[in-house]
Amino acid sequence: CLLALPAACATTSAARPGESAADAAERAYQNAMTLYNDESWPEAAEAFRAVQRSHGTSRQATLAELRLADLEFKQERYTEALSGFRTWLRYHTSHAEAPYARFMIARCHVEQMPEDWFLTPPSWERDLSAAHDAETALARFLRDHGDSTHAAEARRIHDRVRETLVRHEIYVANFYGSRDHHAAAASRLRGVLSRYRGSVLEPLALLRLGETWLRM
Repeated sequence: CLLALPAACATTSAARPGESAADAAERAYQNAMTLYNDESWPEAAEAFRAVQRSHGTSRQATLAELRLADLEFKQERYTEALSGFRTWLRYHTSHAEAPYARFMIARCHVEQMPEDWFLTPPSWERDLSAAHDAETALARFLRDHGDSTHAAEARRIHDRVRETLVRHEIYVANFYGSRDHHAAAASRLRGVLSRYRGSVLEPLALLRLGETWLRM
């Protein structure tokens, strides 16, 4: 029992004799982070909730709430993670971690985009509402936090999302063109060139637009 006592004390959120409340909160948070880094998801979630219960007004309690949203993301529960990040951001808009929360909101949208699989139509032929949400969230993040440590990754993801959206628009334009609705096809392609400037598929959209005008 004596040997087990130190291990038990290491996981509790209660302050030790002579320990300040701030130190106790930090110790409890770091214990939870150890479980998080070990990918012990249920145990980490309970440890973060314990930080919130025992140290509700501390800086660590605020971070613990954000980490709970991270846990949902790590477990691929993207709807729950999205809700968690949004709720956290609603009450902590000026927090130092707010740009990170905004970036993770965008990532939740990205993860909900349809994936390409050999038995299904390409992603750009399916529902792209999550892709539009992702593009909007990423564009807003890069506008407001272009110097963030997450900006480089956000730009890479943004380019990939834009490529999916452009492929969808070209696919729809080709569909209209195959049925001799050339004006509708041209309108769709002009929209690509105005909304998605700089896309890697911009040359293809220009080529298709020229071909469409020739047919008209």
